[in-house]
Formats: sequence, C-alpha cells, structure tokens
Amino acid sequence: MSFPILSTMILLPIAAAFLTIFLSANAARWTALATTLALFGLASCCGRVLILAARSGSLWNRRRSSVSVSLGHWALMASP
Repeated sequence: MSFPILSTMILLPIAAAFLTIFLSANAARWTALATTLALFGLASCCGRVLILAARSGSLWNRRRSSVSVSLGHWALMASP
C-alpha cells in the first residue's frame, strides 16, 4: 500500500488550523510556516513522481477511448 499523499495534503492544513486555535500568536505563525513548507515538499514529491511516470510512458499505456455522457437533449462527447 502506498503513502496517501493527497489525503495528507488535505488533512495537514485542517489539523494545523485547528491546532493554531490553542497556540499563542508566535507559535501559530511557526506552525503555519511549518505546514506551508511541508505542503510544498509534498507537492514537489507529487510533481517529481508525475514527471518520472510521464517520462517512462506509464501514464500513456492505457487505451484511449471516447466517453459519451447523455443528459436528455444535451450530449457531451469527449475524446482524451
């Protein structure tokens, strides 16, 4: 099982915001800075993994197909 990086990127700011309610102003600033730097690091990891996957071609190995969604009179045709 892999590390849930996107869930962490969502929950980390929520937890930090909840924590800063109980801290002093100076500690809250340091908590916000640490959270921002942690999110920057997680985002750079996501980007690095995406770039490596794109370079190896593993993102494009799936067969492309068109998707049709019909909503009454309206129809949306998308071809990736």
